[in-house]
Amino acid sequence: MHRLLLLILVSFFLGSCGDSVSVQPPSATQSATSNLKTKASSAEIERALYAPSHEVVNLDDEDEATAALLKTADRMLSTNDYVSANMLYQRALSTNPNSIGALLGMAHVAEQRSKPPEALQAYREIIRLDNENETAHRGVAKNLMALGLYDKAVDQLNKLRAIKGDDPETLNLMGIAYTRADNIPGHFDKAVEVFDQSLAIDADRITTKNNLGFTYILAGRLSDAITLFEKLTDDPRATVQHRQNLALAYGLAGREDDARKIAMQDLPRSAVEKNILSYRAMRGKNLNLAPDNVVKKSKVKKIKKAVQPNDSDQTPELLPAPAAQ
Repeated sequence: MHRLLLLILVSFFLGSCGDSVSVQPPSATQSATSNLKTKASSAEIERALYAPSHEVVNLDDEDEATAALLKTADRMLSTNDYVSANMLYQRALSTNPNSIGALLGMAHVAEQRSKPPEALQAYREIIRLDNENETAHRGVAKNLMALGLYDKAVDQLNKLRAIKGDDPETLNLMGIAYTRADNIPGHFDKAVEVFDQSLAIDADRITTKNNLGFTYILAGRLSDAITLFEKLTDDPRATVQHRQNLALAYGLAGREDDARKIAMQDLPRSAVEKNILSYRAMRGKNLNLAPDNVVKKSKVKKIKKAVQPNDSDQTPELLPAPAAQ
């Protein structure tokens, strides 16, 4: 039942805001950012979600020939020339079979080409060489999630926690895995628990707050979702996505007037009305939301214009807000 709701929600995306998913081509040796915005296909959202975590590789640790190959491969990757980049990373690995930079580059190429098994192989080889490599452990988890193996991703992240302790990024990623792991009993409760643990370490992490709120929605805890998103939309970093998630929570709770007021801050009336019909249809499908459908109304405040958040060091958010195409 929850999977049905998840599939329904994934099928709706903001189509009237002019923004798009922009995942910058990664560099194996330099930090890069993944800028997840609001207009996207399901495939683009998945690619953004599983964009690699980056780490800076010290080329001084490489021999001169390997370092030169890595620099050239990184340039090829930055121009989306994946074939050339992969060939150069493989050459670098043949020059130095223990090159973390080459293996990271190969993993990044595989992720950009939507080939999780190849990325998994590269990340697992990094772990064989360096069991404490956080990027590799998270990379394994993300690509297991890309294959739908959410319970295995949880196991991988627990291994990382045992090695490195609790980290807000690791806990946020684990929360995403638990949210989707419907073969784990009580998976929504476990997701909420680890999101809370992440926020206990970094209370200002807006990405994790969004993911927690969306998990509340999927779990049918609409009162909790509304409370969280009402506070979140007051944050000056709040985006269209956060406001539309609040509109979704209002809509699923039957508060259609409140959903309209929030949604119309970013969307034209025609798109808003289509969304309202979508929320109404979801309520009508008896998606286990009834216990929390009656929520006390509150006055919807006018939200000031938001600035874009700077989440470059954070795991991409769980899901985009739903809206009409």
